[in-house]
Amino acid sequence: MDLLIIKFPPMGFHIRSLRVWFLFAFTSFFANGFAVPLTSTLPPSDSVQATGEVLINAAAQARKLREFDRAMMLADSAIRHGQSQGDPALQGRSYLQKAYVLEAQLQWKAALEACEQSLLLLENTTDTLSKGKAIQRLGILQAKQGHYPEAEVWLRRALAIWTDLQDEQNLAKTQNDLGLAVLSQGSFDSAMVYFVASALTKERLGDTLELAKTYKNIGLLYHLENYLPEAIQYYERALGLHAFLELPTERAEIQLNLGEALGIQGDYKEALDLINTSLTVFTEYNRIGLLSYAFAVRGRIYYEQAAYTQALLDYQKVWENEEALGDPALLLITYQNAGACYFYLKRYPEARAAYQRALQDARQLGMKLEEANALDNLAELYDVLGQNQKAYDYMRQFLALRETILNEERGKAVAEMQEKYNTVVQQQEIAQLEAENALKDEETRHRTQQRNATLIIGGLVVLLSVFLIRNYRQQQRLQAVEFARKEEAHQSKVTQLLGDMRQSSIQAMLDGQERERRRIAQDLHDRLGGMIVAINMQVGKLRRAKSLEEVASGTENAQATIQETGQSVRAIAHNLATGDLKHFGLVPALQNLAESLSSSGQLELEFIPHGLEDRLPTALELDLYQATQELVGNAIKHGKAQEVTVQLLRVEDSLTLMVEDDGQGFDVAAMQVRGEGGLGISGLTERMEKWEAEVDIDSAVGEGTTVSVLLPFPEEEPTEPQAA
Repeated sequence: MDLLIIKFPPMGFHIRSLRVWFLFAFTSFFANGFAVPLTSTLPPSDSVQATGEVLINAAAQARKLREFDRAMMLADSAIRHGQSQGDPALQGRSYLQKAYVLEAQLQWKAALEACEQSLLLLENTTDTLSKGKAIQRLGILQAKQGHYPEAEVWLRRALAIWTDLQDEQNLAKTQNDLGLAVLSQGSFDSAMVYFVASALTKERLGDTLELAKTYKNIGLLYHLENYLPEAIQYYERALGLHAFLELPTERAEIQLNLGEALGIQGDYKEALDLINTSLTVFTEYNRIGLLSYAFAVRGRIYYEQAAYTQALLDYQKVWENEEALGDPALLLITYQNAGACYFYLKRYPEARAAYQRALQDARQLGMKLEEANALDNLAELYDVLGQNQKAYDYMRQFLALRETILNEERGKAVAEMQEKYNTVVQQQEIAQLEAENALKDEETRHRTQQRNATLIIGGLVVLLSVFLIRNYRQQQRLQAVEFARKEEAHQSKVTQLLGDMRQSSIQAMLDGQERERRRIAQDLHDRLGGMIVAINMQVGKLRRAKSLEEVASGTENAQATIQETGQSVRAIAHNLATGDLKHFGLVPALQNLAESLSSSGQLELEFIPHGLEDRLPTALELDLYQATQELVGNAIKHGKAQEVTVQLLRVEDSLTLMVEDDGQGFDVAAMQVRGEGGLGISGLTERMEKWEAEVDIDSAVGEGTTVSVLLPFPEEEPTEPQAA
């Protein structure tokens, strides 16, 4: 089997979120096996002689035959039987079977409650196998409701149980489900690792059904990352395995996935053939969720072919099943796409209604990218309709939301970089500790050999041996004390250096305020990539060190490289912090600051510039920007202000920065009598002193605060005072 692990680039959000949701919502029933056709004779649910286990097995068979009412009746009978017998393990297994039945009926909340009750009953029993199944099911049910971090926690617990039990079959299933949980959170590399591990185990066990599921999921991962040839390859592998299985709905689902991938690739005819085949199966088996999704996919293909009327017919079929479907995310995407179809058909009122519904659903679901798409679409629509004010309002909302999304992505990227850096540092610490332990073991062995030699000589010359032994022990004690002292000092120095590096790295990244994503990505690749490789090589060399000299030399080299890496990280963070100010100047930077704080809802910040057509000296721009940040921060933190006005004015040969707020104010005279700097004003005065600036504070309790900074308009950079 040829399984590939690839670093993936990012892609669009709404396709990913829908695909992962559908995978959990419908294909994880695969594991339940309820679509497998069975024929069996079930005992009557009121049979007095039926044992609890017989009732549980009968409920499972009824569920697989999709006789859900009978399955629920049998599961409830098994629960009552366990209660009458006082057997918590039997009750726990019965509740777990009830959870399976509820899950098969898409009643996920009720299924989750039954599963929690099952685990509660099994927790203090010796039935570890059932406990593991209940924990695994809790993870899957959390994922089906979109709670992916909680799902990951439960599935990791199940994974630990199957590892302890050496249960490879359940281990492989849980690895597959865990891959889906981390995939839904955007961890594509981790998802691929879990999928590959699951596939290898299933291949070894010869589990064709489960292997087909994992192949399909690997295809889905490639599909989400737009590696369509690889996605198609794994979908076809999964279909090949289904040639030996009688599972029509699962095969149809893979055909739907394959059809969607081919449609994106532009192979519309083959894509529509596959999707139409899957629609026939989903209709026959009344699989509402998959049926709706197939209509949505086919509608998208019609849209790409500019067959807008046909696309709308498919979207309306999705909306007809809205109540039974219970999937607001799918409905959101169809309303978004339907709005585009109405727009191109010039049916503008219907387009507006569809876009408004998409905007409403996106906000309720917290899907910010889809909210941004809806705002952008509405702005374009109102522009076409000539309603310029509404077009402008929606465009402003779109631009503000887009900036928020980009800031969140930047924060995630910086956090990932910090995590990778910390991992490298931890690896270096572990390797150094292992090297030191190895040296200690070698010294201990050497001392033992010396002691034995001394004892042999002492047996030949008694008097001399007494003297030698005393002298030897004295030397050993002195050496041990000296060695311990040096080791303590060395370890303290290493700990201090590592702490300084971590603090420096974290502080540098927290100081970042502006985003230049392409430059940051290039800096990370060019500056840190080689250094991290160098650190790994030096750590490997430390592990192979055979003498104290090699360890000392290797440690010194590694520390130097780590220090250089820390400097590079600080440089990147510094560039991030001053990007907009450096490239666009003080006025745009302050305008961006005002818009960012106002859009947060924390306060209303107005920025008024006047007479500043040209750039100021770089150092002055940085000082004025930092002074504005400090004064606005004081207004929020200490003044509890709701509105702040920042004015930056040039009048002839003078420059004035004025920050006014409506906060609670303070007694300036009383503060000066007490000798207090006053909300960081002393630091502001020191910063602006080199520009010959005057700082004036006008404030009274309950009347807000006005801080003015007046300085002569500079013609050049100030001269730094020389050290004495």
